[in-house]
Amino acid sequence: MRPMMLVLGVAAMLLSVPPRVARGGDEVDEIEAKLQAIAKQQQGLEQEAQALRKQLEEVKKQSQGSIRIEIKGKLTALDKVPWYVVRVNDSVFPNVSVVVRLVRGEDKNRQLDEHLKSLAGKMVVVEGFLDCRSVGQAADTLDLYLRDVNQVKPLDEK
Repeated sequence: MRPMMLVLGVAAMLLSVPPRVARGGDEVDEIEAKLQAIAKQQQGLEQEAQALRKQLEEVKKQSQGSIRIEIKGKLTALDKVPWYVVRVNDSVFPNVSVVVRLVRGEDKNRQLDEHLKSLAGKMVVVEGFLDCRSVGQAADTLDLYLRDVNQVKPLDEK
């Protein structure tokens, strides 16, 4: 008789407990509310990210400006540093000499390294963009940013 009373007692207890308490009560509601708040925040952040992406594209479209230069002269390899330079005289002021360092965009561009080696000591035409970070650092030196072999050609090829 005892087990039957125990079963009836447990059944009566379960029936008398409100469903909210059976689910965990306030804790469940609190967690659900937090999840809803996070979902709203996430939606707001997605909208903000989308607006920032659009703003970034607009800024990229604006002209940033650049200085493109072409140099004709003898390509010289410097002994102490792994740089190549072209020394040129100004066409308007012949007594003004400028050294243009050829700055590589990537150290591991072996194809460019070999190309520069093969042209060392020869007259070349170099085309590219002025590396404006170095302007004003040395009075007679400019840096030209190199990315690929097509920027440096033997003078007779041009």
